[in-house]
Amino acid sequence: MKRPNPLRITITLRHLLILLSLNAIILIAVSWPALNGRLRPAPTQTSLPSLTQQPTATSTLTETPSLSPSPTEPSVTQPLALDLPNPLAQGLMVLSIQEGGYAHLFAYQPASTPLTRLTNHPWDDIDPSLSPDGQMVAYSSRQNGYWDLFLLNLATGKTTRLTDSAEYKGAPSWSPDSQWLVYEDYEANRLGLVIRSVSDPGQPPIPLNTDQGSNYSPAWSPQGRLVAFVSDQTGIPEIWMADLNKTDQTRFTKISQDPLSRASHPAWSPDGNRLAWAATANGYSTLYVWDRLHPDTPPQRIGSGDWPVWSPSGDMLATRIQQPNQVYLTIYQVPSGNVVLAPLALPAQLMGFDWKKAVLPSPLPAAFANSQAITPTAIWASPAPTLTDVPAGRHNLAELKDVTAPHPYLLDSITPAFTALRQRLANEIGWDYLASLENAFTPITDTLAPDGVGDWLYTGRAIAVNSVPVNADWMVIVREDFGAETYWRIYLKTRYQDGSQGEPIHQVAWDLNARYSGDPQVYDQGGSYTSAPPTGYWVDFTSLAQAYGWERVPALIDWRTYYPAIRFNQFVIRGGLDWRSALEELYPAQILMTATPVLAPTRTPTATPYWFRPRTSTPTPTVTVTATRRPTWTPESP
Repeated sequence: MKRPNPLRITITLRHLLILLSLNAIILIAVSWPALNGRLRPAPTQTSLPSLTQQPTATSTLTETPSLSPSPTEPSVTQPLALDLPNPLAQGLMVLSIQEGGYAHLFAYQPASTPLTRLTNHPWDDIDPSLSPDGQMVAYSSRQNGYWDLFLLNLATGKTTRLTDSAEYKGAPSWSPDSQWLVYEDYEANRLGLVIRSVSDPGQPPIPLNTDQGSNYSPAWSPQGRLVAFVSDQTGIPEIWMADLNKTDQTRFTKISQDPLSRASHPAWSPDGNRLAWAATANGYSTLYVWDRLHPDTPPQRIGSGDWPVWSPSGDMLATRIQQPNQVYLTIYQVPSGNVVLAPLALPAQLMGFDWKKAVLPSPLPAAFANSQAITPTAIWASPAPTLTDVPAGRHNLAELKDVTAPHPYLLDSITPAFTALRQRLANEIGWDYLASLENAFTPITDTLAPDGVGDWLYTGRAIAVNSVPVNADWMVIVREDFGAETYWRIYLKTRYQDGSQGEPIHQVAWDLNARYSGDPQVYDQGGSYTSAPPTGYWVDFTSLAQAYGWERVPALIDWRTYYPAIRFNQFVIRGGLDWRSALEELYPAQILMTATPVLAPTRTPTATPYWFRPRTSTPTPTVTVTATRRPTWTPESP
């Protein structure tokens, strides 16, 4: 009888164990989704209504869970178990959102209350800050022609002016007892911090400044004796903290320690033990949380965003996420960074917001009810089409009156958007900037540099605004990177610098002319940041243009070395169309077709075979045979 091979038995048992392990893994993988579904429900779904109907493209506030992927974007996970209450059902948000060309205040509760309009006037109300007792909203408003601080009573809807002067005042933050405010004050061509009594406005304000740089975005600690703020005294915006128990310059301490990022918008947790802020570097904005009780521990990264606001419970952070031509609102858990509220697209630019323990009265006060009942009207309207001399399905061009440009024409359907923006901008800055354009409609027969394919100037839906004011210091551009793409924000200097027009700029500008300074590194990067924000009062042309439907376009990939590729001055109304579809509004599809080369046989001269050549009588030299010694082969010796 033949004995079994012990090695063969060992191999068989090993294979059996492997098969059992694989079966167990497969069983867990199959059953896990169902189990995970019982433990983790779907995220809370919320939606916000649209505010302003644009004639060119309706803009609604809808759930937008997919953003451009970025290294700073956290993974979306399910937040809480089913048996727990909705984490968003706490407190009240007050937001400043642009509507009809002006910023108005809105109340919002993510779990229960849609956007509720609180103010509706032909002026801007920005930077809302809820008092710790939930009774008042401090905000900056230009209702008297200058930027002053006002108080809004949530119970009655009554407003009270707190300051009255020509200098800009903004970004208020409450003391823990709701009796004081710290805010931005623009004096001597720089932003500083000022503390003022709310209960006794007659008291003189108390300055809270460092010796150098601009100081802004203050946040008063709930513990009462600390104020966090942003300062650029070291050359870049960083987070600093002021100790109110001290009276000299030793009261100031730098908190952020990353010299490669630009910090903004500090915010204290409700217990005052943690400080959140946003840091922007390499095209990404990220939220960080610093533990005041363990100051040497590096700040913890939470997720993407550029304006953090704590929830009343202190376990979540709401934030603004900016894309080139769209703004989102989202909420993260802290410290996990899990997404509690999927990114929601806001209908327009967000100009500040806060979230604290507060409620709206029911029924609403008359002032709020009247504002909520108003139906916003469009700030411009397209005329009825009068296409009498063009083929069906195509659009007509309209001349821009009193505008200097190589071809002062746009589509007749969007010309009113340009005219309305031009009039509004002239009122805001005191001079008619859009009376001269670098370019508008460009015929398809003209060549545009650097690359005509994809250039919206061919479509009659785009303009290239005048860039000459950059050299006269009447225009500055701010660089904004979104991942690998570079966009630009344009600010225009106001004619009157007394505070009645525009507002100060917090960001440093981008100096394109620095590339000609002789520094090879600056040339390779296409310019450099200025050492400090521009002084004076300015109007954000990019935001104002967006309110009228005009979107900016990204720079081309070679903008650092090729000036025309920067495209910082181009704006377009796409109307939901891609570039080719927009061209077909003006031109037949046949004219856009590219001829395809067809290979065809061609007649080429070829050498005639020698055997086909005719015989000719030509004298030829006679070849003389010369006898040569024939080599002989000699076998090698063995």
